[in-house]
Amino acid sequence: MKRLATIILVIAVLAVVFPTYAEKPESDVYIVLMSAAPAVVYEGDVEGLEATKPGKGGKINPNSAHVKKYTKF
Repeated sequence: MKRLATIILVIAVLAVVFPTYAEKPESDVYIVLMSAAPAVVYEGDVEGLEATKPGKGGKINPNSAHVKKYTKF
């Protein structure tokens, strides 16, 4: 009878502890699906919003008025 009580106790402890470890995420990786193109590739498809995509070999200026306006959009 003592052995049965020990087995039940071990099963109960595992039932409480195991789900805690199983639910823990393995990493902090998130997938973000954007509803519009990022500013670095936006080509001016929306009326009233100028293109923010830099020219070939160029870099985007995150402080430009066009980029700020598009990112608020």
